[in-house]
Amino acid sequence: DGVDRSDVVLGRQGAGRRDRRSRQKQLRRECNVLRLAEVEHGLHVQLLRISTKLTSGRIPKRS
Repeated sequence: DGVDRSDVVLGRQGAGRRDRRSRQKQLRRECNVLRLAEVEHGLHVQLLRISTKLTSGRIPKRS
């Protein structure tokens, strides 16, 4: 019982602030993940272009 009550009290005290902070952190994380995905995709596309240029006519493409 004591543990439950303390959790509730702590939750009430810092609920608003924590929620806002965690939401901002989540949004930032999601943005970072999206940016990383875009960057990685761009790099991947570039690598594919380079590799196809290098290997075109010599080695058949591997899918």
